[in-house]
Amino acid sequence: MGDATAQLPHQRSAHAEDCLDAAALQGAGALILVLDAAGLVVRANRAFLASLGCAESDALGRPAWELLDSEDDRHEAARVIEQTLANGTPGARETAFLAPDGHRRRVAWSDSPLRGPDGELRHLVCVGIDVTDARQAEARLRRLAETDALTGLLNRPSFEAALLDALDASGGMGAGLLFCDLDGFKAVNDTYGHAAGDALLVEVAERVRGLVRSHDVVARLGGDEFVVLCLGAGRPEVKALATRVEAAVRRPFVVAGRQLRVGVSVGTAVGTPGDVPEQVLSAADAQMYAVKAARRSRGAGLVATA
Repeated sequence: MGDATAQLPHQRSAHAEDCLDAAALQGAGALILVLDAAGLVVRANRAFLASLGCAESDALGRPAWELLDSEDDRHEAARVIEQTLANGTPGARETAFLAPDGHRRRVAWSDSPLRGPDGELRHLVCVGIDVTDARQAEARLRRLAETDALTGLLNRPSFEAALLDALDASGGMGAGLLFCDLDGFKAVNDTYGHAAGDALLVEVAERVRGLVRSHDVVARLGGDEFVVLCLGAGRPEVKALATRVEAAVRRPFVVAGRQLRVGVSVGTAVGTPGDVPEQVLSAADAQMYAVKAARRSRGAGLVATA
């Protein structure tokens, strides 16, 4: 009797520790999953179960990857988990899966193998942090850094990087280039204000973007200057596109209930792998100014607003 009584404090302590462990597991905001050596689920906390929209009874004893809805997700999860179990070493990974709400979520996982006294792997503890919002915020920042805030087109640094790649001597495809500068845009700003001018630039960007192939690049360099990079295109294709751009921009735009008209002067150049990007851009720019000067000499440089 004395021995049993003496063990009670120890038993109470062990029970308290078990309760604390369970509370910590279930109360954690992180996704926590414990697998056995075969990849079967032996423990899963509420956060993990909620992320997949399943009950604990549906998860226990099943391969972890079977809990995912998407077949592609299941295949990838099976590969990663089996590889981690085979390696038996701690690791970090990031995965995406289709959540019950139909949106994809990204989770950063930390995997910790647990071994028995004999050194054999007994369990794998996977702790995941949902990083979806963080990754989306990073993507938004990248887009802001790469795109023109007004039109959504690529900005000048992004365009210059694309031109550099296209003219790379070892792997570039070469490219045709259109340098576009609006005619009569200053009159829009002076007559109707900068808000109307900005709205017009957005409409011009949409029209030009609608004329190019999906893998071509359209960018706004600044002000009313736009460029189009036609990957792998030669002179005939570039000249034909320049004609289409001129015709599209000449059509009236409706901005805030007003019909506005502008024109565009387009200069073209073609660069081949190994050409100097700055020289190709300068050639298209120079031709654009020659086109604009010729139109002005004919009295066609300014397109009136209506």
